[in-house]
Amino acid sequence: MKRKLKIIIPIIVVILIIIFGTIPMFEMKTEKKFYAIRYTDSYDEFEKNGCYDESYYYNHKHDISLKNFNHKQFLFFNFFSFDYIEGNVCETEYQLEESYIKEFIEKAVIIENNKRINVKRLIEGRTAIVGNTKYKGNNYETAIYYKLNNEEQVMYIFNQYGLTIIQVGNTDEGPKYIAYK
Repeated sequence: MKRKLKIIIPIIVVILIIIFGTIPMFEMKTEKKFYAIRYTDSYDEFEKNGCYDESYYYNHKHDISLKNFNHKQFLFFNFFSFDYIEGNVCETEYQLEESYIKEFIEKAVIIENNKRINVKRLIEGRTAIVGNTKYKGNNYETAIYYKLNNEEQVMYIFNQYGLTIIQVGNTDEGPKYIAYK
């Protein structure tokens, strides 16, 4: 019996070392969620490389942008789950593509346009400046409410720095921008 215990106890110790040594660093990515298990309840490691508005955090190791975290604790393990988007969202956080404006012109159903702004005429003959730039100075007087691809949205148009700037989305909801010169 003592002999069996001398063999079983080291095997159990090795198994426990393997379990407790690897589980707390466990990470897994599914189609929609990223999961991590840690000993600590701190999620500071996941809040590195934040976007300008801190809505996403870029994870270099997995090349994903994390958002909306959930935390649960069981015994001394901490389980984290995150929604994510592939790639680094921060690189294009404010970038509105010219193709979106073209699609707006061709397919958008205008709900409200009190200033009767004709976006097609407004940008005709102008050059688009596409970049990851957040433009400030919008007076919010030139709103166009519309539906595109079954999604209701708002577009603001304003002038700054000699540019005509188009903002899609409200300021507090991660807007995208494009400028025309």
